[in-house]
Amino acid sequence: MTPRKEKAFTLIELLVVIAIIALLLAILMPAFNKVKEQAAQIPCLANLKTLSLGFYMYQSENNGALLSAYTWARSWANGTRPNTLQAAFAYDAWVYGPLSYGSSGAMNDQLANNASIEYEQNGIKEGKMWPYVKDIDSYHCPADRRASRNKVGFRSYSMIATIRNAHAGTNLDHQVHKMNEIRSPSDKFVIVEAQRKAGTAYTWNKGAWVINLIGNNWAEPPANWHSKGVSLAYADGHVDKYKWRSKETLDWLGSEAIPDAPTPAHSDTEDFLYFSRHIPRADR
Repeated sequence: MTPRKEKAFTLIELLVVIAIIALLLAILMPAFNKVKEQAAQIPCLANLKTLSLGFYMYQSENNGALLSAYTWARSWANGTRPNTLQAAFAYDAWVYGPLSYGSSGAMNDQLANNASIEYEQNGIKEGKMWPYVKDIDSYHCPADRRASRNKVGFRSYSMIATIRNAHAGTNLDHQVHKMNEIRSPSDKFVIVEAQRKAGTAYTWNKGAWVINLIGNNWAEPPANWHSKGVSLAYADGHVDKYKWRSKETLDWLGSEAIPDAPTPAHSDTEDFLYFSRHIPRADR
């Protein structure tokens, strides 16, 4: 009996198979990356849910008074109440900026080049949110890579600057101080993912998140870590993801070193209009 010859693939057939595999990978990889990004947003939304509930519980135990978005500690001894308007807001800050501790127990702010992840976490633990949310990882989004790259930039979330915060860009007339001053709480977000990259003044979120209601422009960049979107926590305790809709916004947030405000201003873009209308404001 003549032995049967095994038929082997020809070179052309092998090249066709390789081309098909490469084509499938090219088609599927963006989908895989999108699923990965969406998976990272799940714990982020869970973090924001926890923080929003802490925000709500604080006001319910303090006669409706809100936590302050003002985070500048400005070096005072423990227990000593500041006497300026800004420092008075900071006395009830939800978190503080980076802090170190002196030998006498005094808190000292460590800004700019002195900031570190340890100092950032100290500032979080000194804030008035901490008794309600004592899990340090709840203040950090897994998709935020700044801390691993820059050794600073741990806190991924910022409170909106119109919440008990003295800042020229928000105008004191817009400030809300109590829960009943927030009209339609389910429609107003109080905490946002915020980012600063190397090339700006700071690579950590240095204070409240500001949108310029006087100049009608962004004043600080929100994050863009989740499939061209950002996570938001609302005053009533629910959380949601917002998808960027304007090319101008994506171009701004996608730049290597994000400027605080884009030029020209984005006052007429759909994203800016949504954000300016859906933050807590005493005038609307």
